[in-house]
Amino acid sequence: MPYKFQTDKIKLPREYDRRVKITEEMKKEMKAMHEDGAAVRAIARYFVGRCSRDSIRFILMPDKEVHAKALFKERQKDGRYYHKEKATRQKREHRRYKQEIIKNLKLEAGEGKSNP
Repeated sequence: MPYKFQTDKIKLPREYDRRVKITEEMKKEMKAMHEDGAAVRAIARYFVGRCSRDSIRFILMPDKEVHAKALFKERQKDGRYYHKEKATRQKREHRRYKQEIIKNLKLEAGEGKSNP
């Protein structure tokens, strides 16, 4: 049976999107630390638990990200990274989360209105 709540067409506000791990402020801070001479490993230690060293490296050096994505695309051709059951479960859970957030945001918006 198809999922009736159409969440795929609605974008969540950035602060509610759990897929976003690194905020714009964090990116600016990483770039500033790197310009001041901090190594990628030192920046990764500062942001421990929030993102990986590769994520930091890709933010600081976008050309390395392009190269890594090209290699990944080549390795992906044999199907080694896709697990159908896991992907289905994650999509379902994300849709449910999105539905709850949208419902709560609509309730919050409705509470502010009063009829005199």
